[in-house]
Amino acid sequence: MEPHEVDEEARGFARRLSDLLNATVCTGLRLTAARLPTGYVRIGLGINRHDLRARPLPLQGRVGHGVPLYLTLTYTLSQDDQGEHLMVVSSVVGTCLDPDGRRELFHADYERGKANYPEAHLQVCASSDDWDAVMADRDGDPLKKLHLPAGGRRYRTTVEDVIEFLVFERLVCPHDGWAEALGRSRDDFAERQLRAAVRRHPEIARDVLRRLPAVE
Repeated sequence: MEPHEVDEEARGFARRLSDLLNATVCTGLRLTAARLPTGYVRIGLGINRHDLRARPLPLQGRVGHGVPLYLTLTYTLSQDDQGEHLMVVSSVVGTCLDPDGRRELFHADYERGKANYPEAHLQVCASSDDWDAVMADRDGDPLKKLHLPAGGRRYRTTVEDVIEFLVFERLVCPHDGWAEALGRSRDDFAERQLRAAVRRHPEIARDVLRRLPAVE
């Protein structure tokens, strides 16, 4: 892929994410894409070539006594090893209680190629006496320092999963038709993952297809 093709696909991905969010739990937001010095492309709210930090996205609902809730969302993209398709190098999706992202509740991370903890993981910003006891031998590390496995590279936690969680737990007020929009986006992600898996394991795909009954 040429650099301009990478940029174009990244902008398309940003548009699809924006459409999903505005059809479910946000209103009138547009994610943007900008190229990093490394050649990767980053996607998020308010990102441009002068400012590569993504801002949290205000959500539809209110929690507690009118406390605003925000979605943290950032993707970093690059070409795959064959230089033919765009792939996610890292992503973060979670929630926080302030527009600066300092009062974080949780986030699901994906960091391709990590060796010292799971590539796909969940970190929860909370505490309890029991967890404090478990973590006592780790120099007082809090629960949020733990990387809880979350599905691995191919089946990692997605923005669709977090949106569904927020709606089902009544933390946001979704738009009408949110479930249909979510389903379409989830199907699109599953298809893209399937295509990537087939490209990497064609022998498995061929074996499965050989075992299927003939279609006339």
